[in-house]
Amino acid sequence: MSALAGHEASLRIAGVDVHVRCRDAGSAERVRRWFGGRRETWSDAVVERSIAETSLRGSMLHVRRGALEAHADLGSARVVAPPNPSLINFLVLAVVSARLSERAGLLLHAAAIERGGGVLVAFGQSGAGKSTLARELGGRVLADEFVALVRGRRGWRARSTPWWRGGGPPAPLGRLVWLVRGEPPSVREVRGGELCAALWREVGRYVPGADADRRVFDLCADLARLGAVRVAAPEGGVVDAVRAAA
Repeated sequence: MSALAGHEASLRIAGVDVHVRCRDAGSAERVRRWFGGRRETWSDAVVERSIAETSLRGSMLHVRRGALEAHADLGSARVVAPPNPSLINFLVLAVVSARLSERAGLLLHAAAIERGGGVLVAFGQSGAGKSTLARELGGRVLADEFVALVRGRRGWRARSTPWWRGGGPPAPLGRLVWLVRGEPPSVREVRGGELCAALWREVGRYVPGADADRRVFDLCADLARLGAVRVAAPEGGVVDAVRAAA
């Protein structure tokens, strides 16, 4: 859900409210359309996951990229940035990841597909087959780039994000699948330290600092206790391999 207030685009992502201050109503509308899932309004450059320089002073996250500067107040969840898709996207991700970590949640670079009442969450490095799974496995797609995983009293739940074609209500986490590439085909169960390290590599960490890292690491360690199936699929066979394994 999103709305406009003056030149501010107010977004709700994975249960987190984010407010993007824009220079004019047209820019605010483009932000609203982008995070509403209509990709055609901005360049695909917003998928970029790295920014040159970041610093945190109090609750203010400052970002510099070349001659461009932007910032977000993590306390009020307000983003102020020039009309640059990469900077705005980065800061929105930063606000969402920071707020989620305070609520026992994290952003995982993964595809999430609801099947049989639970959500299959497939994570791994780029090119391992996450988008292919989201497109071809079958089921409601919550996300195919980042999924929000939140720990509650009844266990972990997956929440959809607008990166890039997900949507719908949250659902219980069903199965974690770790996709790897460049190995002979194999399937095995993993948990504990090996799985925690793999999750840590694929968690969206946009806020510098030991406190933020500690919260996220503890969540990765807790999530790793659930276990996952590690799948190295043959070329072109990731969908069949995951169906057989999960």
